Parts: sequence; C-alpha cells; structure tokens
Amino acid sequence: MLTCFMLTGCRRTYNTTAVYQAPQAGFEAVVTAAGSFSTDYDLNPIPTGQATLTPLDDRQLPTITLEFPGNETVHYQIDSSPPATLPWGSLNSQSSLQQILEQAGYQNLIAGEIAEITMAIEGVTYGPKGTLGPGKGNFITAVSVVNH
Repeated sequence: MLTCFMLTGCRRTYNTTAVYQAPQAGFEAVVTAAGSFSTDYDLNPIPTGQATLTPLDDRQLPTITLEFPGNETVHYQIDSSPPATLPWGSLNSQSSLQQILEQAGYQNLIAGEIAEITMAIEGVTYGPKGTLGPGKGNFITAVSVVNH
C-alpha cells in the first residue's frame, strides 16, 4: 500500500479518445476525457470530458461541441451559435442529447441509437472501465478507442 501511495497516490489516471458513429442520425462522435480518481472506485465519480459531433458523409449539418464539466450539466455549442447548457446525468442525458441534435437539424433519430451513443459518450467520461470498446453495438459503431 505504501508503494501505491508513493508511486501514484493510490489514484487511477486516464486519458482516452474514442470515436463512435451513429449511422442512422448521420454523425460521428469523437470523445475525449482525462482524469484521475481514487483506486477505491472503478469509475470516476465526477465524470468530465468533451465530445465533437460531426456529420457523416457530405451531409450539410453543423458540428456540435459538447463539454461535460461534471455529472449534472452539458455545455454545448452548435457551429458558431452562442453556447448553451442543458441538464445531464442518468435521467436527463438522452433527452438532452436528442434535443441538441434536433436543434442542430439532425433527423432520423431513433431511440435505440440515441440511447447507445449517449451511453458510449458518458462511458468515456467515467474512465476506461466505462468505455465502450471497438466493435459494433446494436445501433452504433465503436470505430476506435485509444488510451494515451
């Protein structure tokens, strides 16, 4: 235990970049998160990070930037519009993401895809154990996950 404290302060650190695609809605999400938390936890209890959502193919849709300062709100910006804030967390995340996507003009939104991409984005902010790894989910594709 003394070695743990001397080397890392008994903390888990992470720096992750993950790329996910939501083909039905037509966007790619690049999610980055870095942090450290006590080894008493499997997941970061105060998840932080950011995501950039860009249109797939040559769809004429805006880029969305999401900032997660903790587990209660998301700050977002659609292209160069003024930044705004919505509630974020277990009860609000999916509806807030859907509202942001609709506001940006994304269509063909299906509940399963929104649920899965929300889970994937949130997972990265919680740390490596929460991150959805490469492969295909039921609705989205995890393109890559890199732990720096």
